[in-house]
Amino acid sequence: ILLISIVSWVYLLGFDYIKPTNIGWLNSGDLSTYQLGWEYFRNDKWRFPIGLNPNYGIYSDSNVIFSDSIPIFAIFFKLFNFLLPEKFQYFSIWVFLCIYLQIFFSYKIIYRGTGNRFFSFLGSLFFLTASIFIHRSGIHLSLFGQWLILCAIYIEISANSKKDFLRLITLLVSLLIHFYFFLILIIIIFSQDFYKVVFLKKSVLQTFKKFLLKISVSIVFMYTVGYFSINLDDGLGWGYGYYNFNLNSFINPSGQNNIGTFSWSS
Repeated sequence: ILLISIVSWVYLLGFDYIKPTNIGWLNSGDLSTYQLGWEYFRNDKWRFPIGLNPNYGIYSDSNVIFSDSIPIFAIFFKLFNFLLPEKFQYFSIWVFLCIYLQIFFSYKIIYRGTGNRFFSFLGSLFFLTASIFIHRSGIHLSLFGQWLILCAIYIEISANSKKDFLRLITLLVSLLIHFYFFLILIIIIFSQDFYKVVFLKKSVLQTFKKFLLKISVSIVFMYTVGYFSINLDDGLGWGYGYYNFNLNSFINPSGQNNIGTFSWSS
């Protein structure tokens, strides 16, 4: 898995761009937004909420979360900023980590169902080469972390006695990567709890308490990191039919990246 991860990493980024000191590939479109958010954040003092980044953007309450700079990495590397070179990016490291964990968790899920190592390894390669995964490697880097969904699925199908704790940790980690993943994980958890209550006749009250606890801790965590540092209307999206998925997308999910447009339908 490690070997294939390294080969895939070099294939996607190239030998030059995997270097943390090379920021040349982060100079256009959304990629520049990620790097600029990190640059302002690393050179600012620590504030509260933790992700506050007022020198970036036009608002005094900007946050490293909303520049899609992968907050979990931004916060971690800011702790060691005094050791880092002037030109530094962690996005190539993030890409490698996502590739490795994508293979790892898909392997674990398939092995859980089959018990066959070779089949599980072969099956994990389909997750590595999935177009919805590869598509994000060159444009929306935080959304490359689709291993979070696989991790959540693996937690649900495992027999771990600390499942509720692992659920919570995964939710909090997702909040430090991208809010989209948090919403997806909440849906997975709610669906599992609903199944247990309706079909396995688990206690409604106990199940609801555990679910409410996860939501409550997540909201406090969101406040601490800085999700509520901008006004609600500043977080609204736009472009119906362009930035939103619709029924036609199943048939014609065309998209674009740094080198031009393409159609996955082809």
